[in-house]
Amino acid sequence: MAELDALRTEFLGKSATTIQSKYWSYYARRTYLTLLVSTIEIQAYCRVRLAHQMYERRKREVACVRIQKEIRGSLSRRSYKKMQLSAIHIQAGMRGMSTRQDFYVKRKHNAATVIQETMHIHHGIQGDAADGKGVICKSDVDGVIHHGIQV
Repeated sequence: MAELDALRTEFLGKSATTIQSKYWSYYARRTYLTLLVSTIEIQAYCRVRLAHQMYERRKREVACVRIQKEIRGSLSRRSYKKMQLSAIHIQAGMRGMSTRQDFYVKRKHNAATVIQETMHIHHGIQGDAADGKGVICKSDVDGVIHHGIQV
């Protein structure tokens, strides 16, 4: 019987070892899968968090670019308006100067016409320019000025 007890003990020992081996294998696999699932969940959370941060950063960048664009546009419009007003002022000055010059030329022409009419009336000059009597020379004009008629 001692042999049977030895065989029984050996069989039970091997069975216990097999059961313990299966249990520890199951326990290690369960622990590994729990860690794997936890790791995947943590990584997913981190990826979501990073994606959200990148989205917020991109949103701020877009807002900054939009603000910069608006400011640059405003500055460009202001600069263009200033340049346009400067051009208008320069054009107005040039037109005024041209008008004044035209006025002075017309005034001189009108003065010359008045002098010529006065000379015609005063000296009784009649006829055409072909005979030389219709042309006023400088000495005639000086004579008119000395008689009190001035331009």
